[in-house]
Amino acid sequence: MKGATITVDDDCLLSGMSKKYVGTKIHTLHRNSKKDAQRSLCKVVGKESIRKNLISDLSKHDCVEELKTFSEGSKDTKIFLIINSMKSCKILDLVNETDSFAKDVMVYKHGIENWFIYSKTIENLNDTIKSLKKNNIKVKVEKFFDLPIDMVFTRSFDLLVNMKLTKRQLTILKAAWNLGYYDRDKKINLEDIAKKFGVSEPTIWESLRCAKYKIMSSLSDYFYFDF
Repeated sequence: MKGATITVDDDCLLSGMSKKYVGTKIHTLHRNSKKDAQRSLCKVVGKESIRKNLISDLSKHDCVEELKTFSEGSKDTKIFLIINSMKSCKILDLVNETDSFAKDVMVYKHGIENWFIYSKTIENLNDTIKSLKKNNIKVKVEKFFDLPIDMVFTRSFDLLVNMKLTKRQLTILKAAWNLGYYDRDKKINLEDIAKKFGVSEPTIWESLRCAKYKIMSSLSDYFYFDF
């Protein structure tokens, strides 16, 4: 599989909000279309006062059918949003009409959208980009890259992005799983895993603890979303 990161200059609602409120970023954690509306789980990042103004402004738009704030921290606010399909982002639909696919984990910043798309070939990706341009969407390719096929099925790639595991944490977690550490009848202990990596047992314990915390933190975002 081949992947590409692209930036898009679009005029959808969320893009406009990120441009109006300088210094903020809007991350989509999950998005789908249902009953002529786009349902999105988003994270708004930026100064607290600017975040509040952005969300308040967003709620006043006629095309916003529902907006709920369900988590507010010192650095971000998570919201659930339903937008009338006439005003929602059309790029996802345009991409999916081609031989490419788009992941709905993306970022809006300064009015620019950062997308990840993938397909079987570079040629397919180029055709998709041409299709977007024909629909008067300003697209810039940041880079092409190879993509392991097991990362594109269901929501595996999206979840990995949200978990923010380091490469080391992911490597140790996969090894622990494959070696049977998480089996009901545990087939290996922390000391044995530590020997395989040439580190101490507390180091392995801490890596697995941090990985599990990141996984649960990322999954908590989805607990508020009705799939």
